[in-house]
Amino acid sequence: MPEPQPETSPYWAAKGFLGLLLPADDPAWTVPEEPLPAETADAAHPLGPTGLLLQSTASDGLVRLHNHGSNSTLAALDPYYARFAYSTRTGPTAPTPEDGSRSLPDNHFALLIDGRPTTRGPATPQATGPGLASSLHTPRHADGSELPGIRVLSVTLVHGRAELRAHLVTGATPGTRVRQTGWATTPDGPTAQLHPVHGYDTPARRTPTGSTLIGPCTETAALEGAITSGPGGTLFVALASLTGDPDPAPVHTLATTHLTGHGIHVTWQDGTSAHLALPHPPRGGDGREVLEVLEGLEGPEGPEGPEGPEGPGP
Repeated sequence: MPEPQPETSPYWAAKGFLGLLLPADDPAWTVPEEPLPAETADAAHPLGPTGLLLQSTASDGLVRLHNHGSNSTLAALDPYYARFAYSTRTGPTAPTPEDGSRSLPDNHFALLIDGRPTTRGPATPQATGPGLASSLHTPRHADGSELPGIRVLSVTLVHGRAELRAHLVTGATPGTRVRQTGWATTPDGPTAQLHPVHGYDTPARRTPTGSTLIGPCTETAALEGAITSGPGGTLFVALASLTGDPDPAPVHTLATTHLTGHGIHVTWQDGTSAHLALPHPPRGGDGREVLEVLEGLEGPEGPEGPEGPEGPGP
């Protein structure tokens, strides 16, 4: 946990009691309570140009925040700002004094350099849309130094409880291992799922990841793959899910995918579909050329979608 800020924390905490100043006949006390939007229907809302995407499901009340814009001011790993996703029923894993920086970060995509995962450098938001957020970053060593020439273009596409997580890596040495992790959950918490679709060569393996703000004894699933020698970079795609529903269906049944080059066509379980066209990220500059291409990403297209063969992720 970060150290509290004694000068400001009491001030912010006191704001939570301001509602008690309202008179007894104020509508805040007299109007019948209505369901929240997240309690009536599944929803996915990008938060303007911030790179943040809210995903909620009515059946379990879970809200997830997919992070393609929040950055830490720290050079080293910061679990509270640099994860790709957070939720109302999970907490980020964090290094302990016993294991230093070797604990498995949840909701993280990393290159494994000498066995140690890279951290996410400052993420530059790219395109957003219905159920979609994306960003571009240069990964860093554990000491905070950048890996020059390496760029990672990351996209999250959501529908219902399903999440498609795609990462296009350029500039990395062929053979370099990569790792994608899922949600860190407690034994009595929600169910987390992670499934490889493309680029990964291992099944999801669950690893003990210690305590989080939610509770002790979490586990986190991880996938691994390797950078290839293709000139356009290496694409990694996975399906993930976090749900409080009992006995959920496997996440790979929630979507079928079809990949051509760096394009991904997704058909969700209810028949709606979306298409992602992932360009080649630049190895330098501010990423604006990526933004111009990513603005062409298509959102839900309806039951038909574009023509072409489709199949489930392996």
